Amino acid sequence: MGLQVAWFVSVVFFIRDRFSLPAYFMRLATIALVIYVLNKRINPSYKLTWTLLLMAFPVVGLVCYTLFGQDAVVRGRVTHYHKACSKRPSMLHSEDEVVKGIQQEDPYAYSQMNYIKRFSGFPAYHNEGTKYYGCGEDALSDLLDAIREAKHYVFLEYFIISPGKVWNKILEILQQKVKEGVEVRVMYDDVGSCNTIPVRYWKKLEDMGIACRRFHPLRFLVAVFMNNRDHRKILVADGKVAFTGGINLADEYMNEKVRFGYWKDAMIRVEGEPVSSFVEMFLEHWNYAGNSSEDFSIYFPKKKIGDAAPQPGGYVQPFGDDPYSKERLAENVYMNIIYQAKRYVYIFTPYLLTDNEFLLALEEAANRGVDVRLMMPGVPDKKIIYYMARSSYIPLLQHGVRIFHYSPGFLHSKCFVADDECCVVGSINLDYRSLYLHFEDGVYCYKAEAVMQLKRDFLNAQAMSQEIDLEYCYKMPYVLRVVLAVLMVLAPLL
Repeated sequence: MGLQVAWFVSVVFFIRDRFSLPAYFMRLATIALVIYVLNKRINPSYKLTWTLLLMAFPVVGLVCYTLFGQDAVVRGRVTHYHKACSKRPSMLHSEDEVVKGIQQEDPYAYSQMNYIKRFSGFPAYHNEGTKYYGCGEDALSDLLDAIREAKHYVFLEYFIISPGKVWNKILEILQQKVKEGVEVRVMYDDVGSCNTIPVRYWKKLEDMGIACRRFHPLRFLVAVFMNNRDHRKILVADGKVAFTGGINLADEYMNEKVRFGYWKDAMIRVEGEPVSSFVEMFLEHWNYAGNSSEDFSIYFPKKKIGDAAPQPGGYVQPFGDDPYSKERLAENVYMNIIYQAKRYVYIFTPYLLTDNEFLLALEEAANRGVDVRLMMPGVPDKKIIYYMARSSYIPLLQHGVRIFHYSPGFLHSKCFVADDECCVVGSINLDYRSLYLHFEDGVYCYKAEAVMQLKRDFLNAQAMSQEIDLEYCYKMPYVLRVVLAVLMVLAPLL
């Protein structure tokens, strides 16, 4: 991506320095673009960042905005993506009574489920079984068993696949399932996996009988959509069980390899009818990535009239979020939990690069007496991002938000839990790329088993973490705090 930007910038500078007329039009274009950005209905943080960049560095700013700041030039992609998703309403069946059943019991939960359904198209279901995993090695055994037990198909969609102990175990089972006649499809993000697998790895998988597609294949020429990555982590077996969360298929995620100390991550297992949403998510991306339009109705289990699925209690609502939607679904799902919390909100996140509105929501919740706790890594994977996040600590602490650093190592979990009632587990980070640019997924649970399992995991992790106070923050050199405050202006571009 950096090479693409450098190439484009060099071309623009070459034209500007040698031809006066193009240079004149570039200045006019920059002025017009600033006016356009200021009047555009986008996040105020983006307005500030782009305006400062365009005014301070017109050429670089113009190039960066052309590449990353708008979606007009990818309308063809947007149309193609929406076409791939056009079958969603007919493929996903959920009775209105599912959500209406809690309308009087909990209006806040009802409004959250209704919001997710309205803007993502993915409905809520009665819970048929959920299981939360607080670390990768706990999840691996169940994940492998789900693949082994598959009789019809296995779908895998991951941001990162990296050959090693974990992937080799999975691949060995997948090859065996192919021999048994089970259909296996694998899709990986071409940028997320570009440093971990060979260039033509998809061909190697296909030679094994595994259908494979790359999401937004890496291109060396400038392509706007290259900024929109598939950050989802989904495994589906037979439409009966699905896994998602922050865990990629690489050794460090399961602590088979040490990187940044102990690697703590999260995953959730979903069973029964809610799995249909994950089937839909995967197949939509499969059609989109392969520019295909196959009918995938056969992959949805047919529920017979009178069938009574086990009902452990509660509700489950998987959902997908995409950057081609004008609705900032994932961020609003998180914000709704914060604003609706009555007693507590506990948050796992590896990064904290959000807009001011999100930070104000945390502060407002703490101001009204909600116990707000935020847990971040003790050992960072990206130091500059880690230190930039710390520039938000002081106002949060002053308003009563409690902040913890996970002492054993790196925390990669992306989870919210509130009031012993609801939680979200998924792939969604608290940064601009995740909330605005990437394709993400998550599971909203209401009074399902995963809620209390997640709460217990947070409290256990808190017991081995360092609580951050104002004295700790003030130890940071003042000059560094000023530099980080300036860098925070550029956070929407990171």
